[in-house]
Amino acid sequence: MTLKNKFKTLKSLRVQSMIVLIFLGIIPLILFTIILINTYKSRAVSSRITELQSRGSIICNLIVSSAFFSNEITNQVDSELSQISDIYEGRIIVTDSNLSIVRDTYELELGKTILLKDAISCLKDDNTKVIKQTDQAVQIFMPVYNSEGNEVKGVVIMDFSLATVNRMYDNIKLIAITLISLIGVIIIVASVLYANVIVKPMKEVADSIEQISNGEFNKNIELKGFIEEEKISDSFNQMLSGLQNLE
Repeated sequence: MTLKNKFKTLKSLRVQSMIVLIFLGIIPLILFTIILINTYKSRAVSSRITELQSRGSIICNLIVSSAFFSNEITNQVDSELSQISDIYEGRIIVTDSNLSIVRDTYELELGKTILLKDAISCLKDDNTKVIKQTDQAVQIFMPVYNSEGNEVKGVVIMDFSLATVNRMYDNIKLIAITLISLIGVIIIVASVLYANVIVKPMKEVADSIEQISNGEFNKNIELKGFIEEEKISDSFNQMLSGLQNLE
């Protein structure tokens, strides 16, 4: 097919009707789906961070109430750290005022000194709570105060994966793509059928004109459906009647 014939095809009422209907049906659907799943992910991540902050506050309060840094019996704190770490698939580190690691749920760096900038900021600034987020993980630094609440005695560092949220996001995206594909096929089929309905009266008029050009003036056309089609039908039949009278 030459370029000229391609442009001629695009001038077809049927083709243009199909294109318009497909674009009006599919494009808004795709945009709505993208916005919806991205909004879900944003809210899911925000909800997860809020949950982790709440759990972190519980840990900080438990550390203070149990006199964790001076008490040898720390079963309650250890149990809470282990439980939260398992539930949210992450790692929790607790440091003292010298940034020496006194608890590590992975037990990889016990006794070592942590020199992270955000941990130092938590220790030096009483009101600092740092949240660092990437696509794959979130890291939260929370200061631990003494019982009077006027001095920072340590830092709780929570490092958790967002793999669960990302897996759910991927599953929802896959479902959305499948639904869009199915609905897209339905829209395309419906657009083709509707375009044919729109074009059919034009084809009947064209066939009648061809018959007139061959000398046949005795066949009226009956277009039923849209008001505009019926007006075309009436006008065409009036024209035929006039031609018959002239004949």
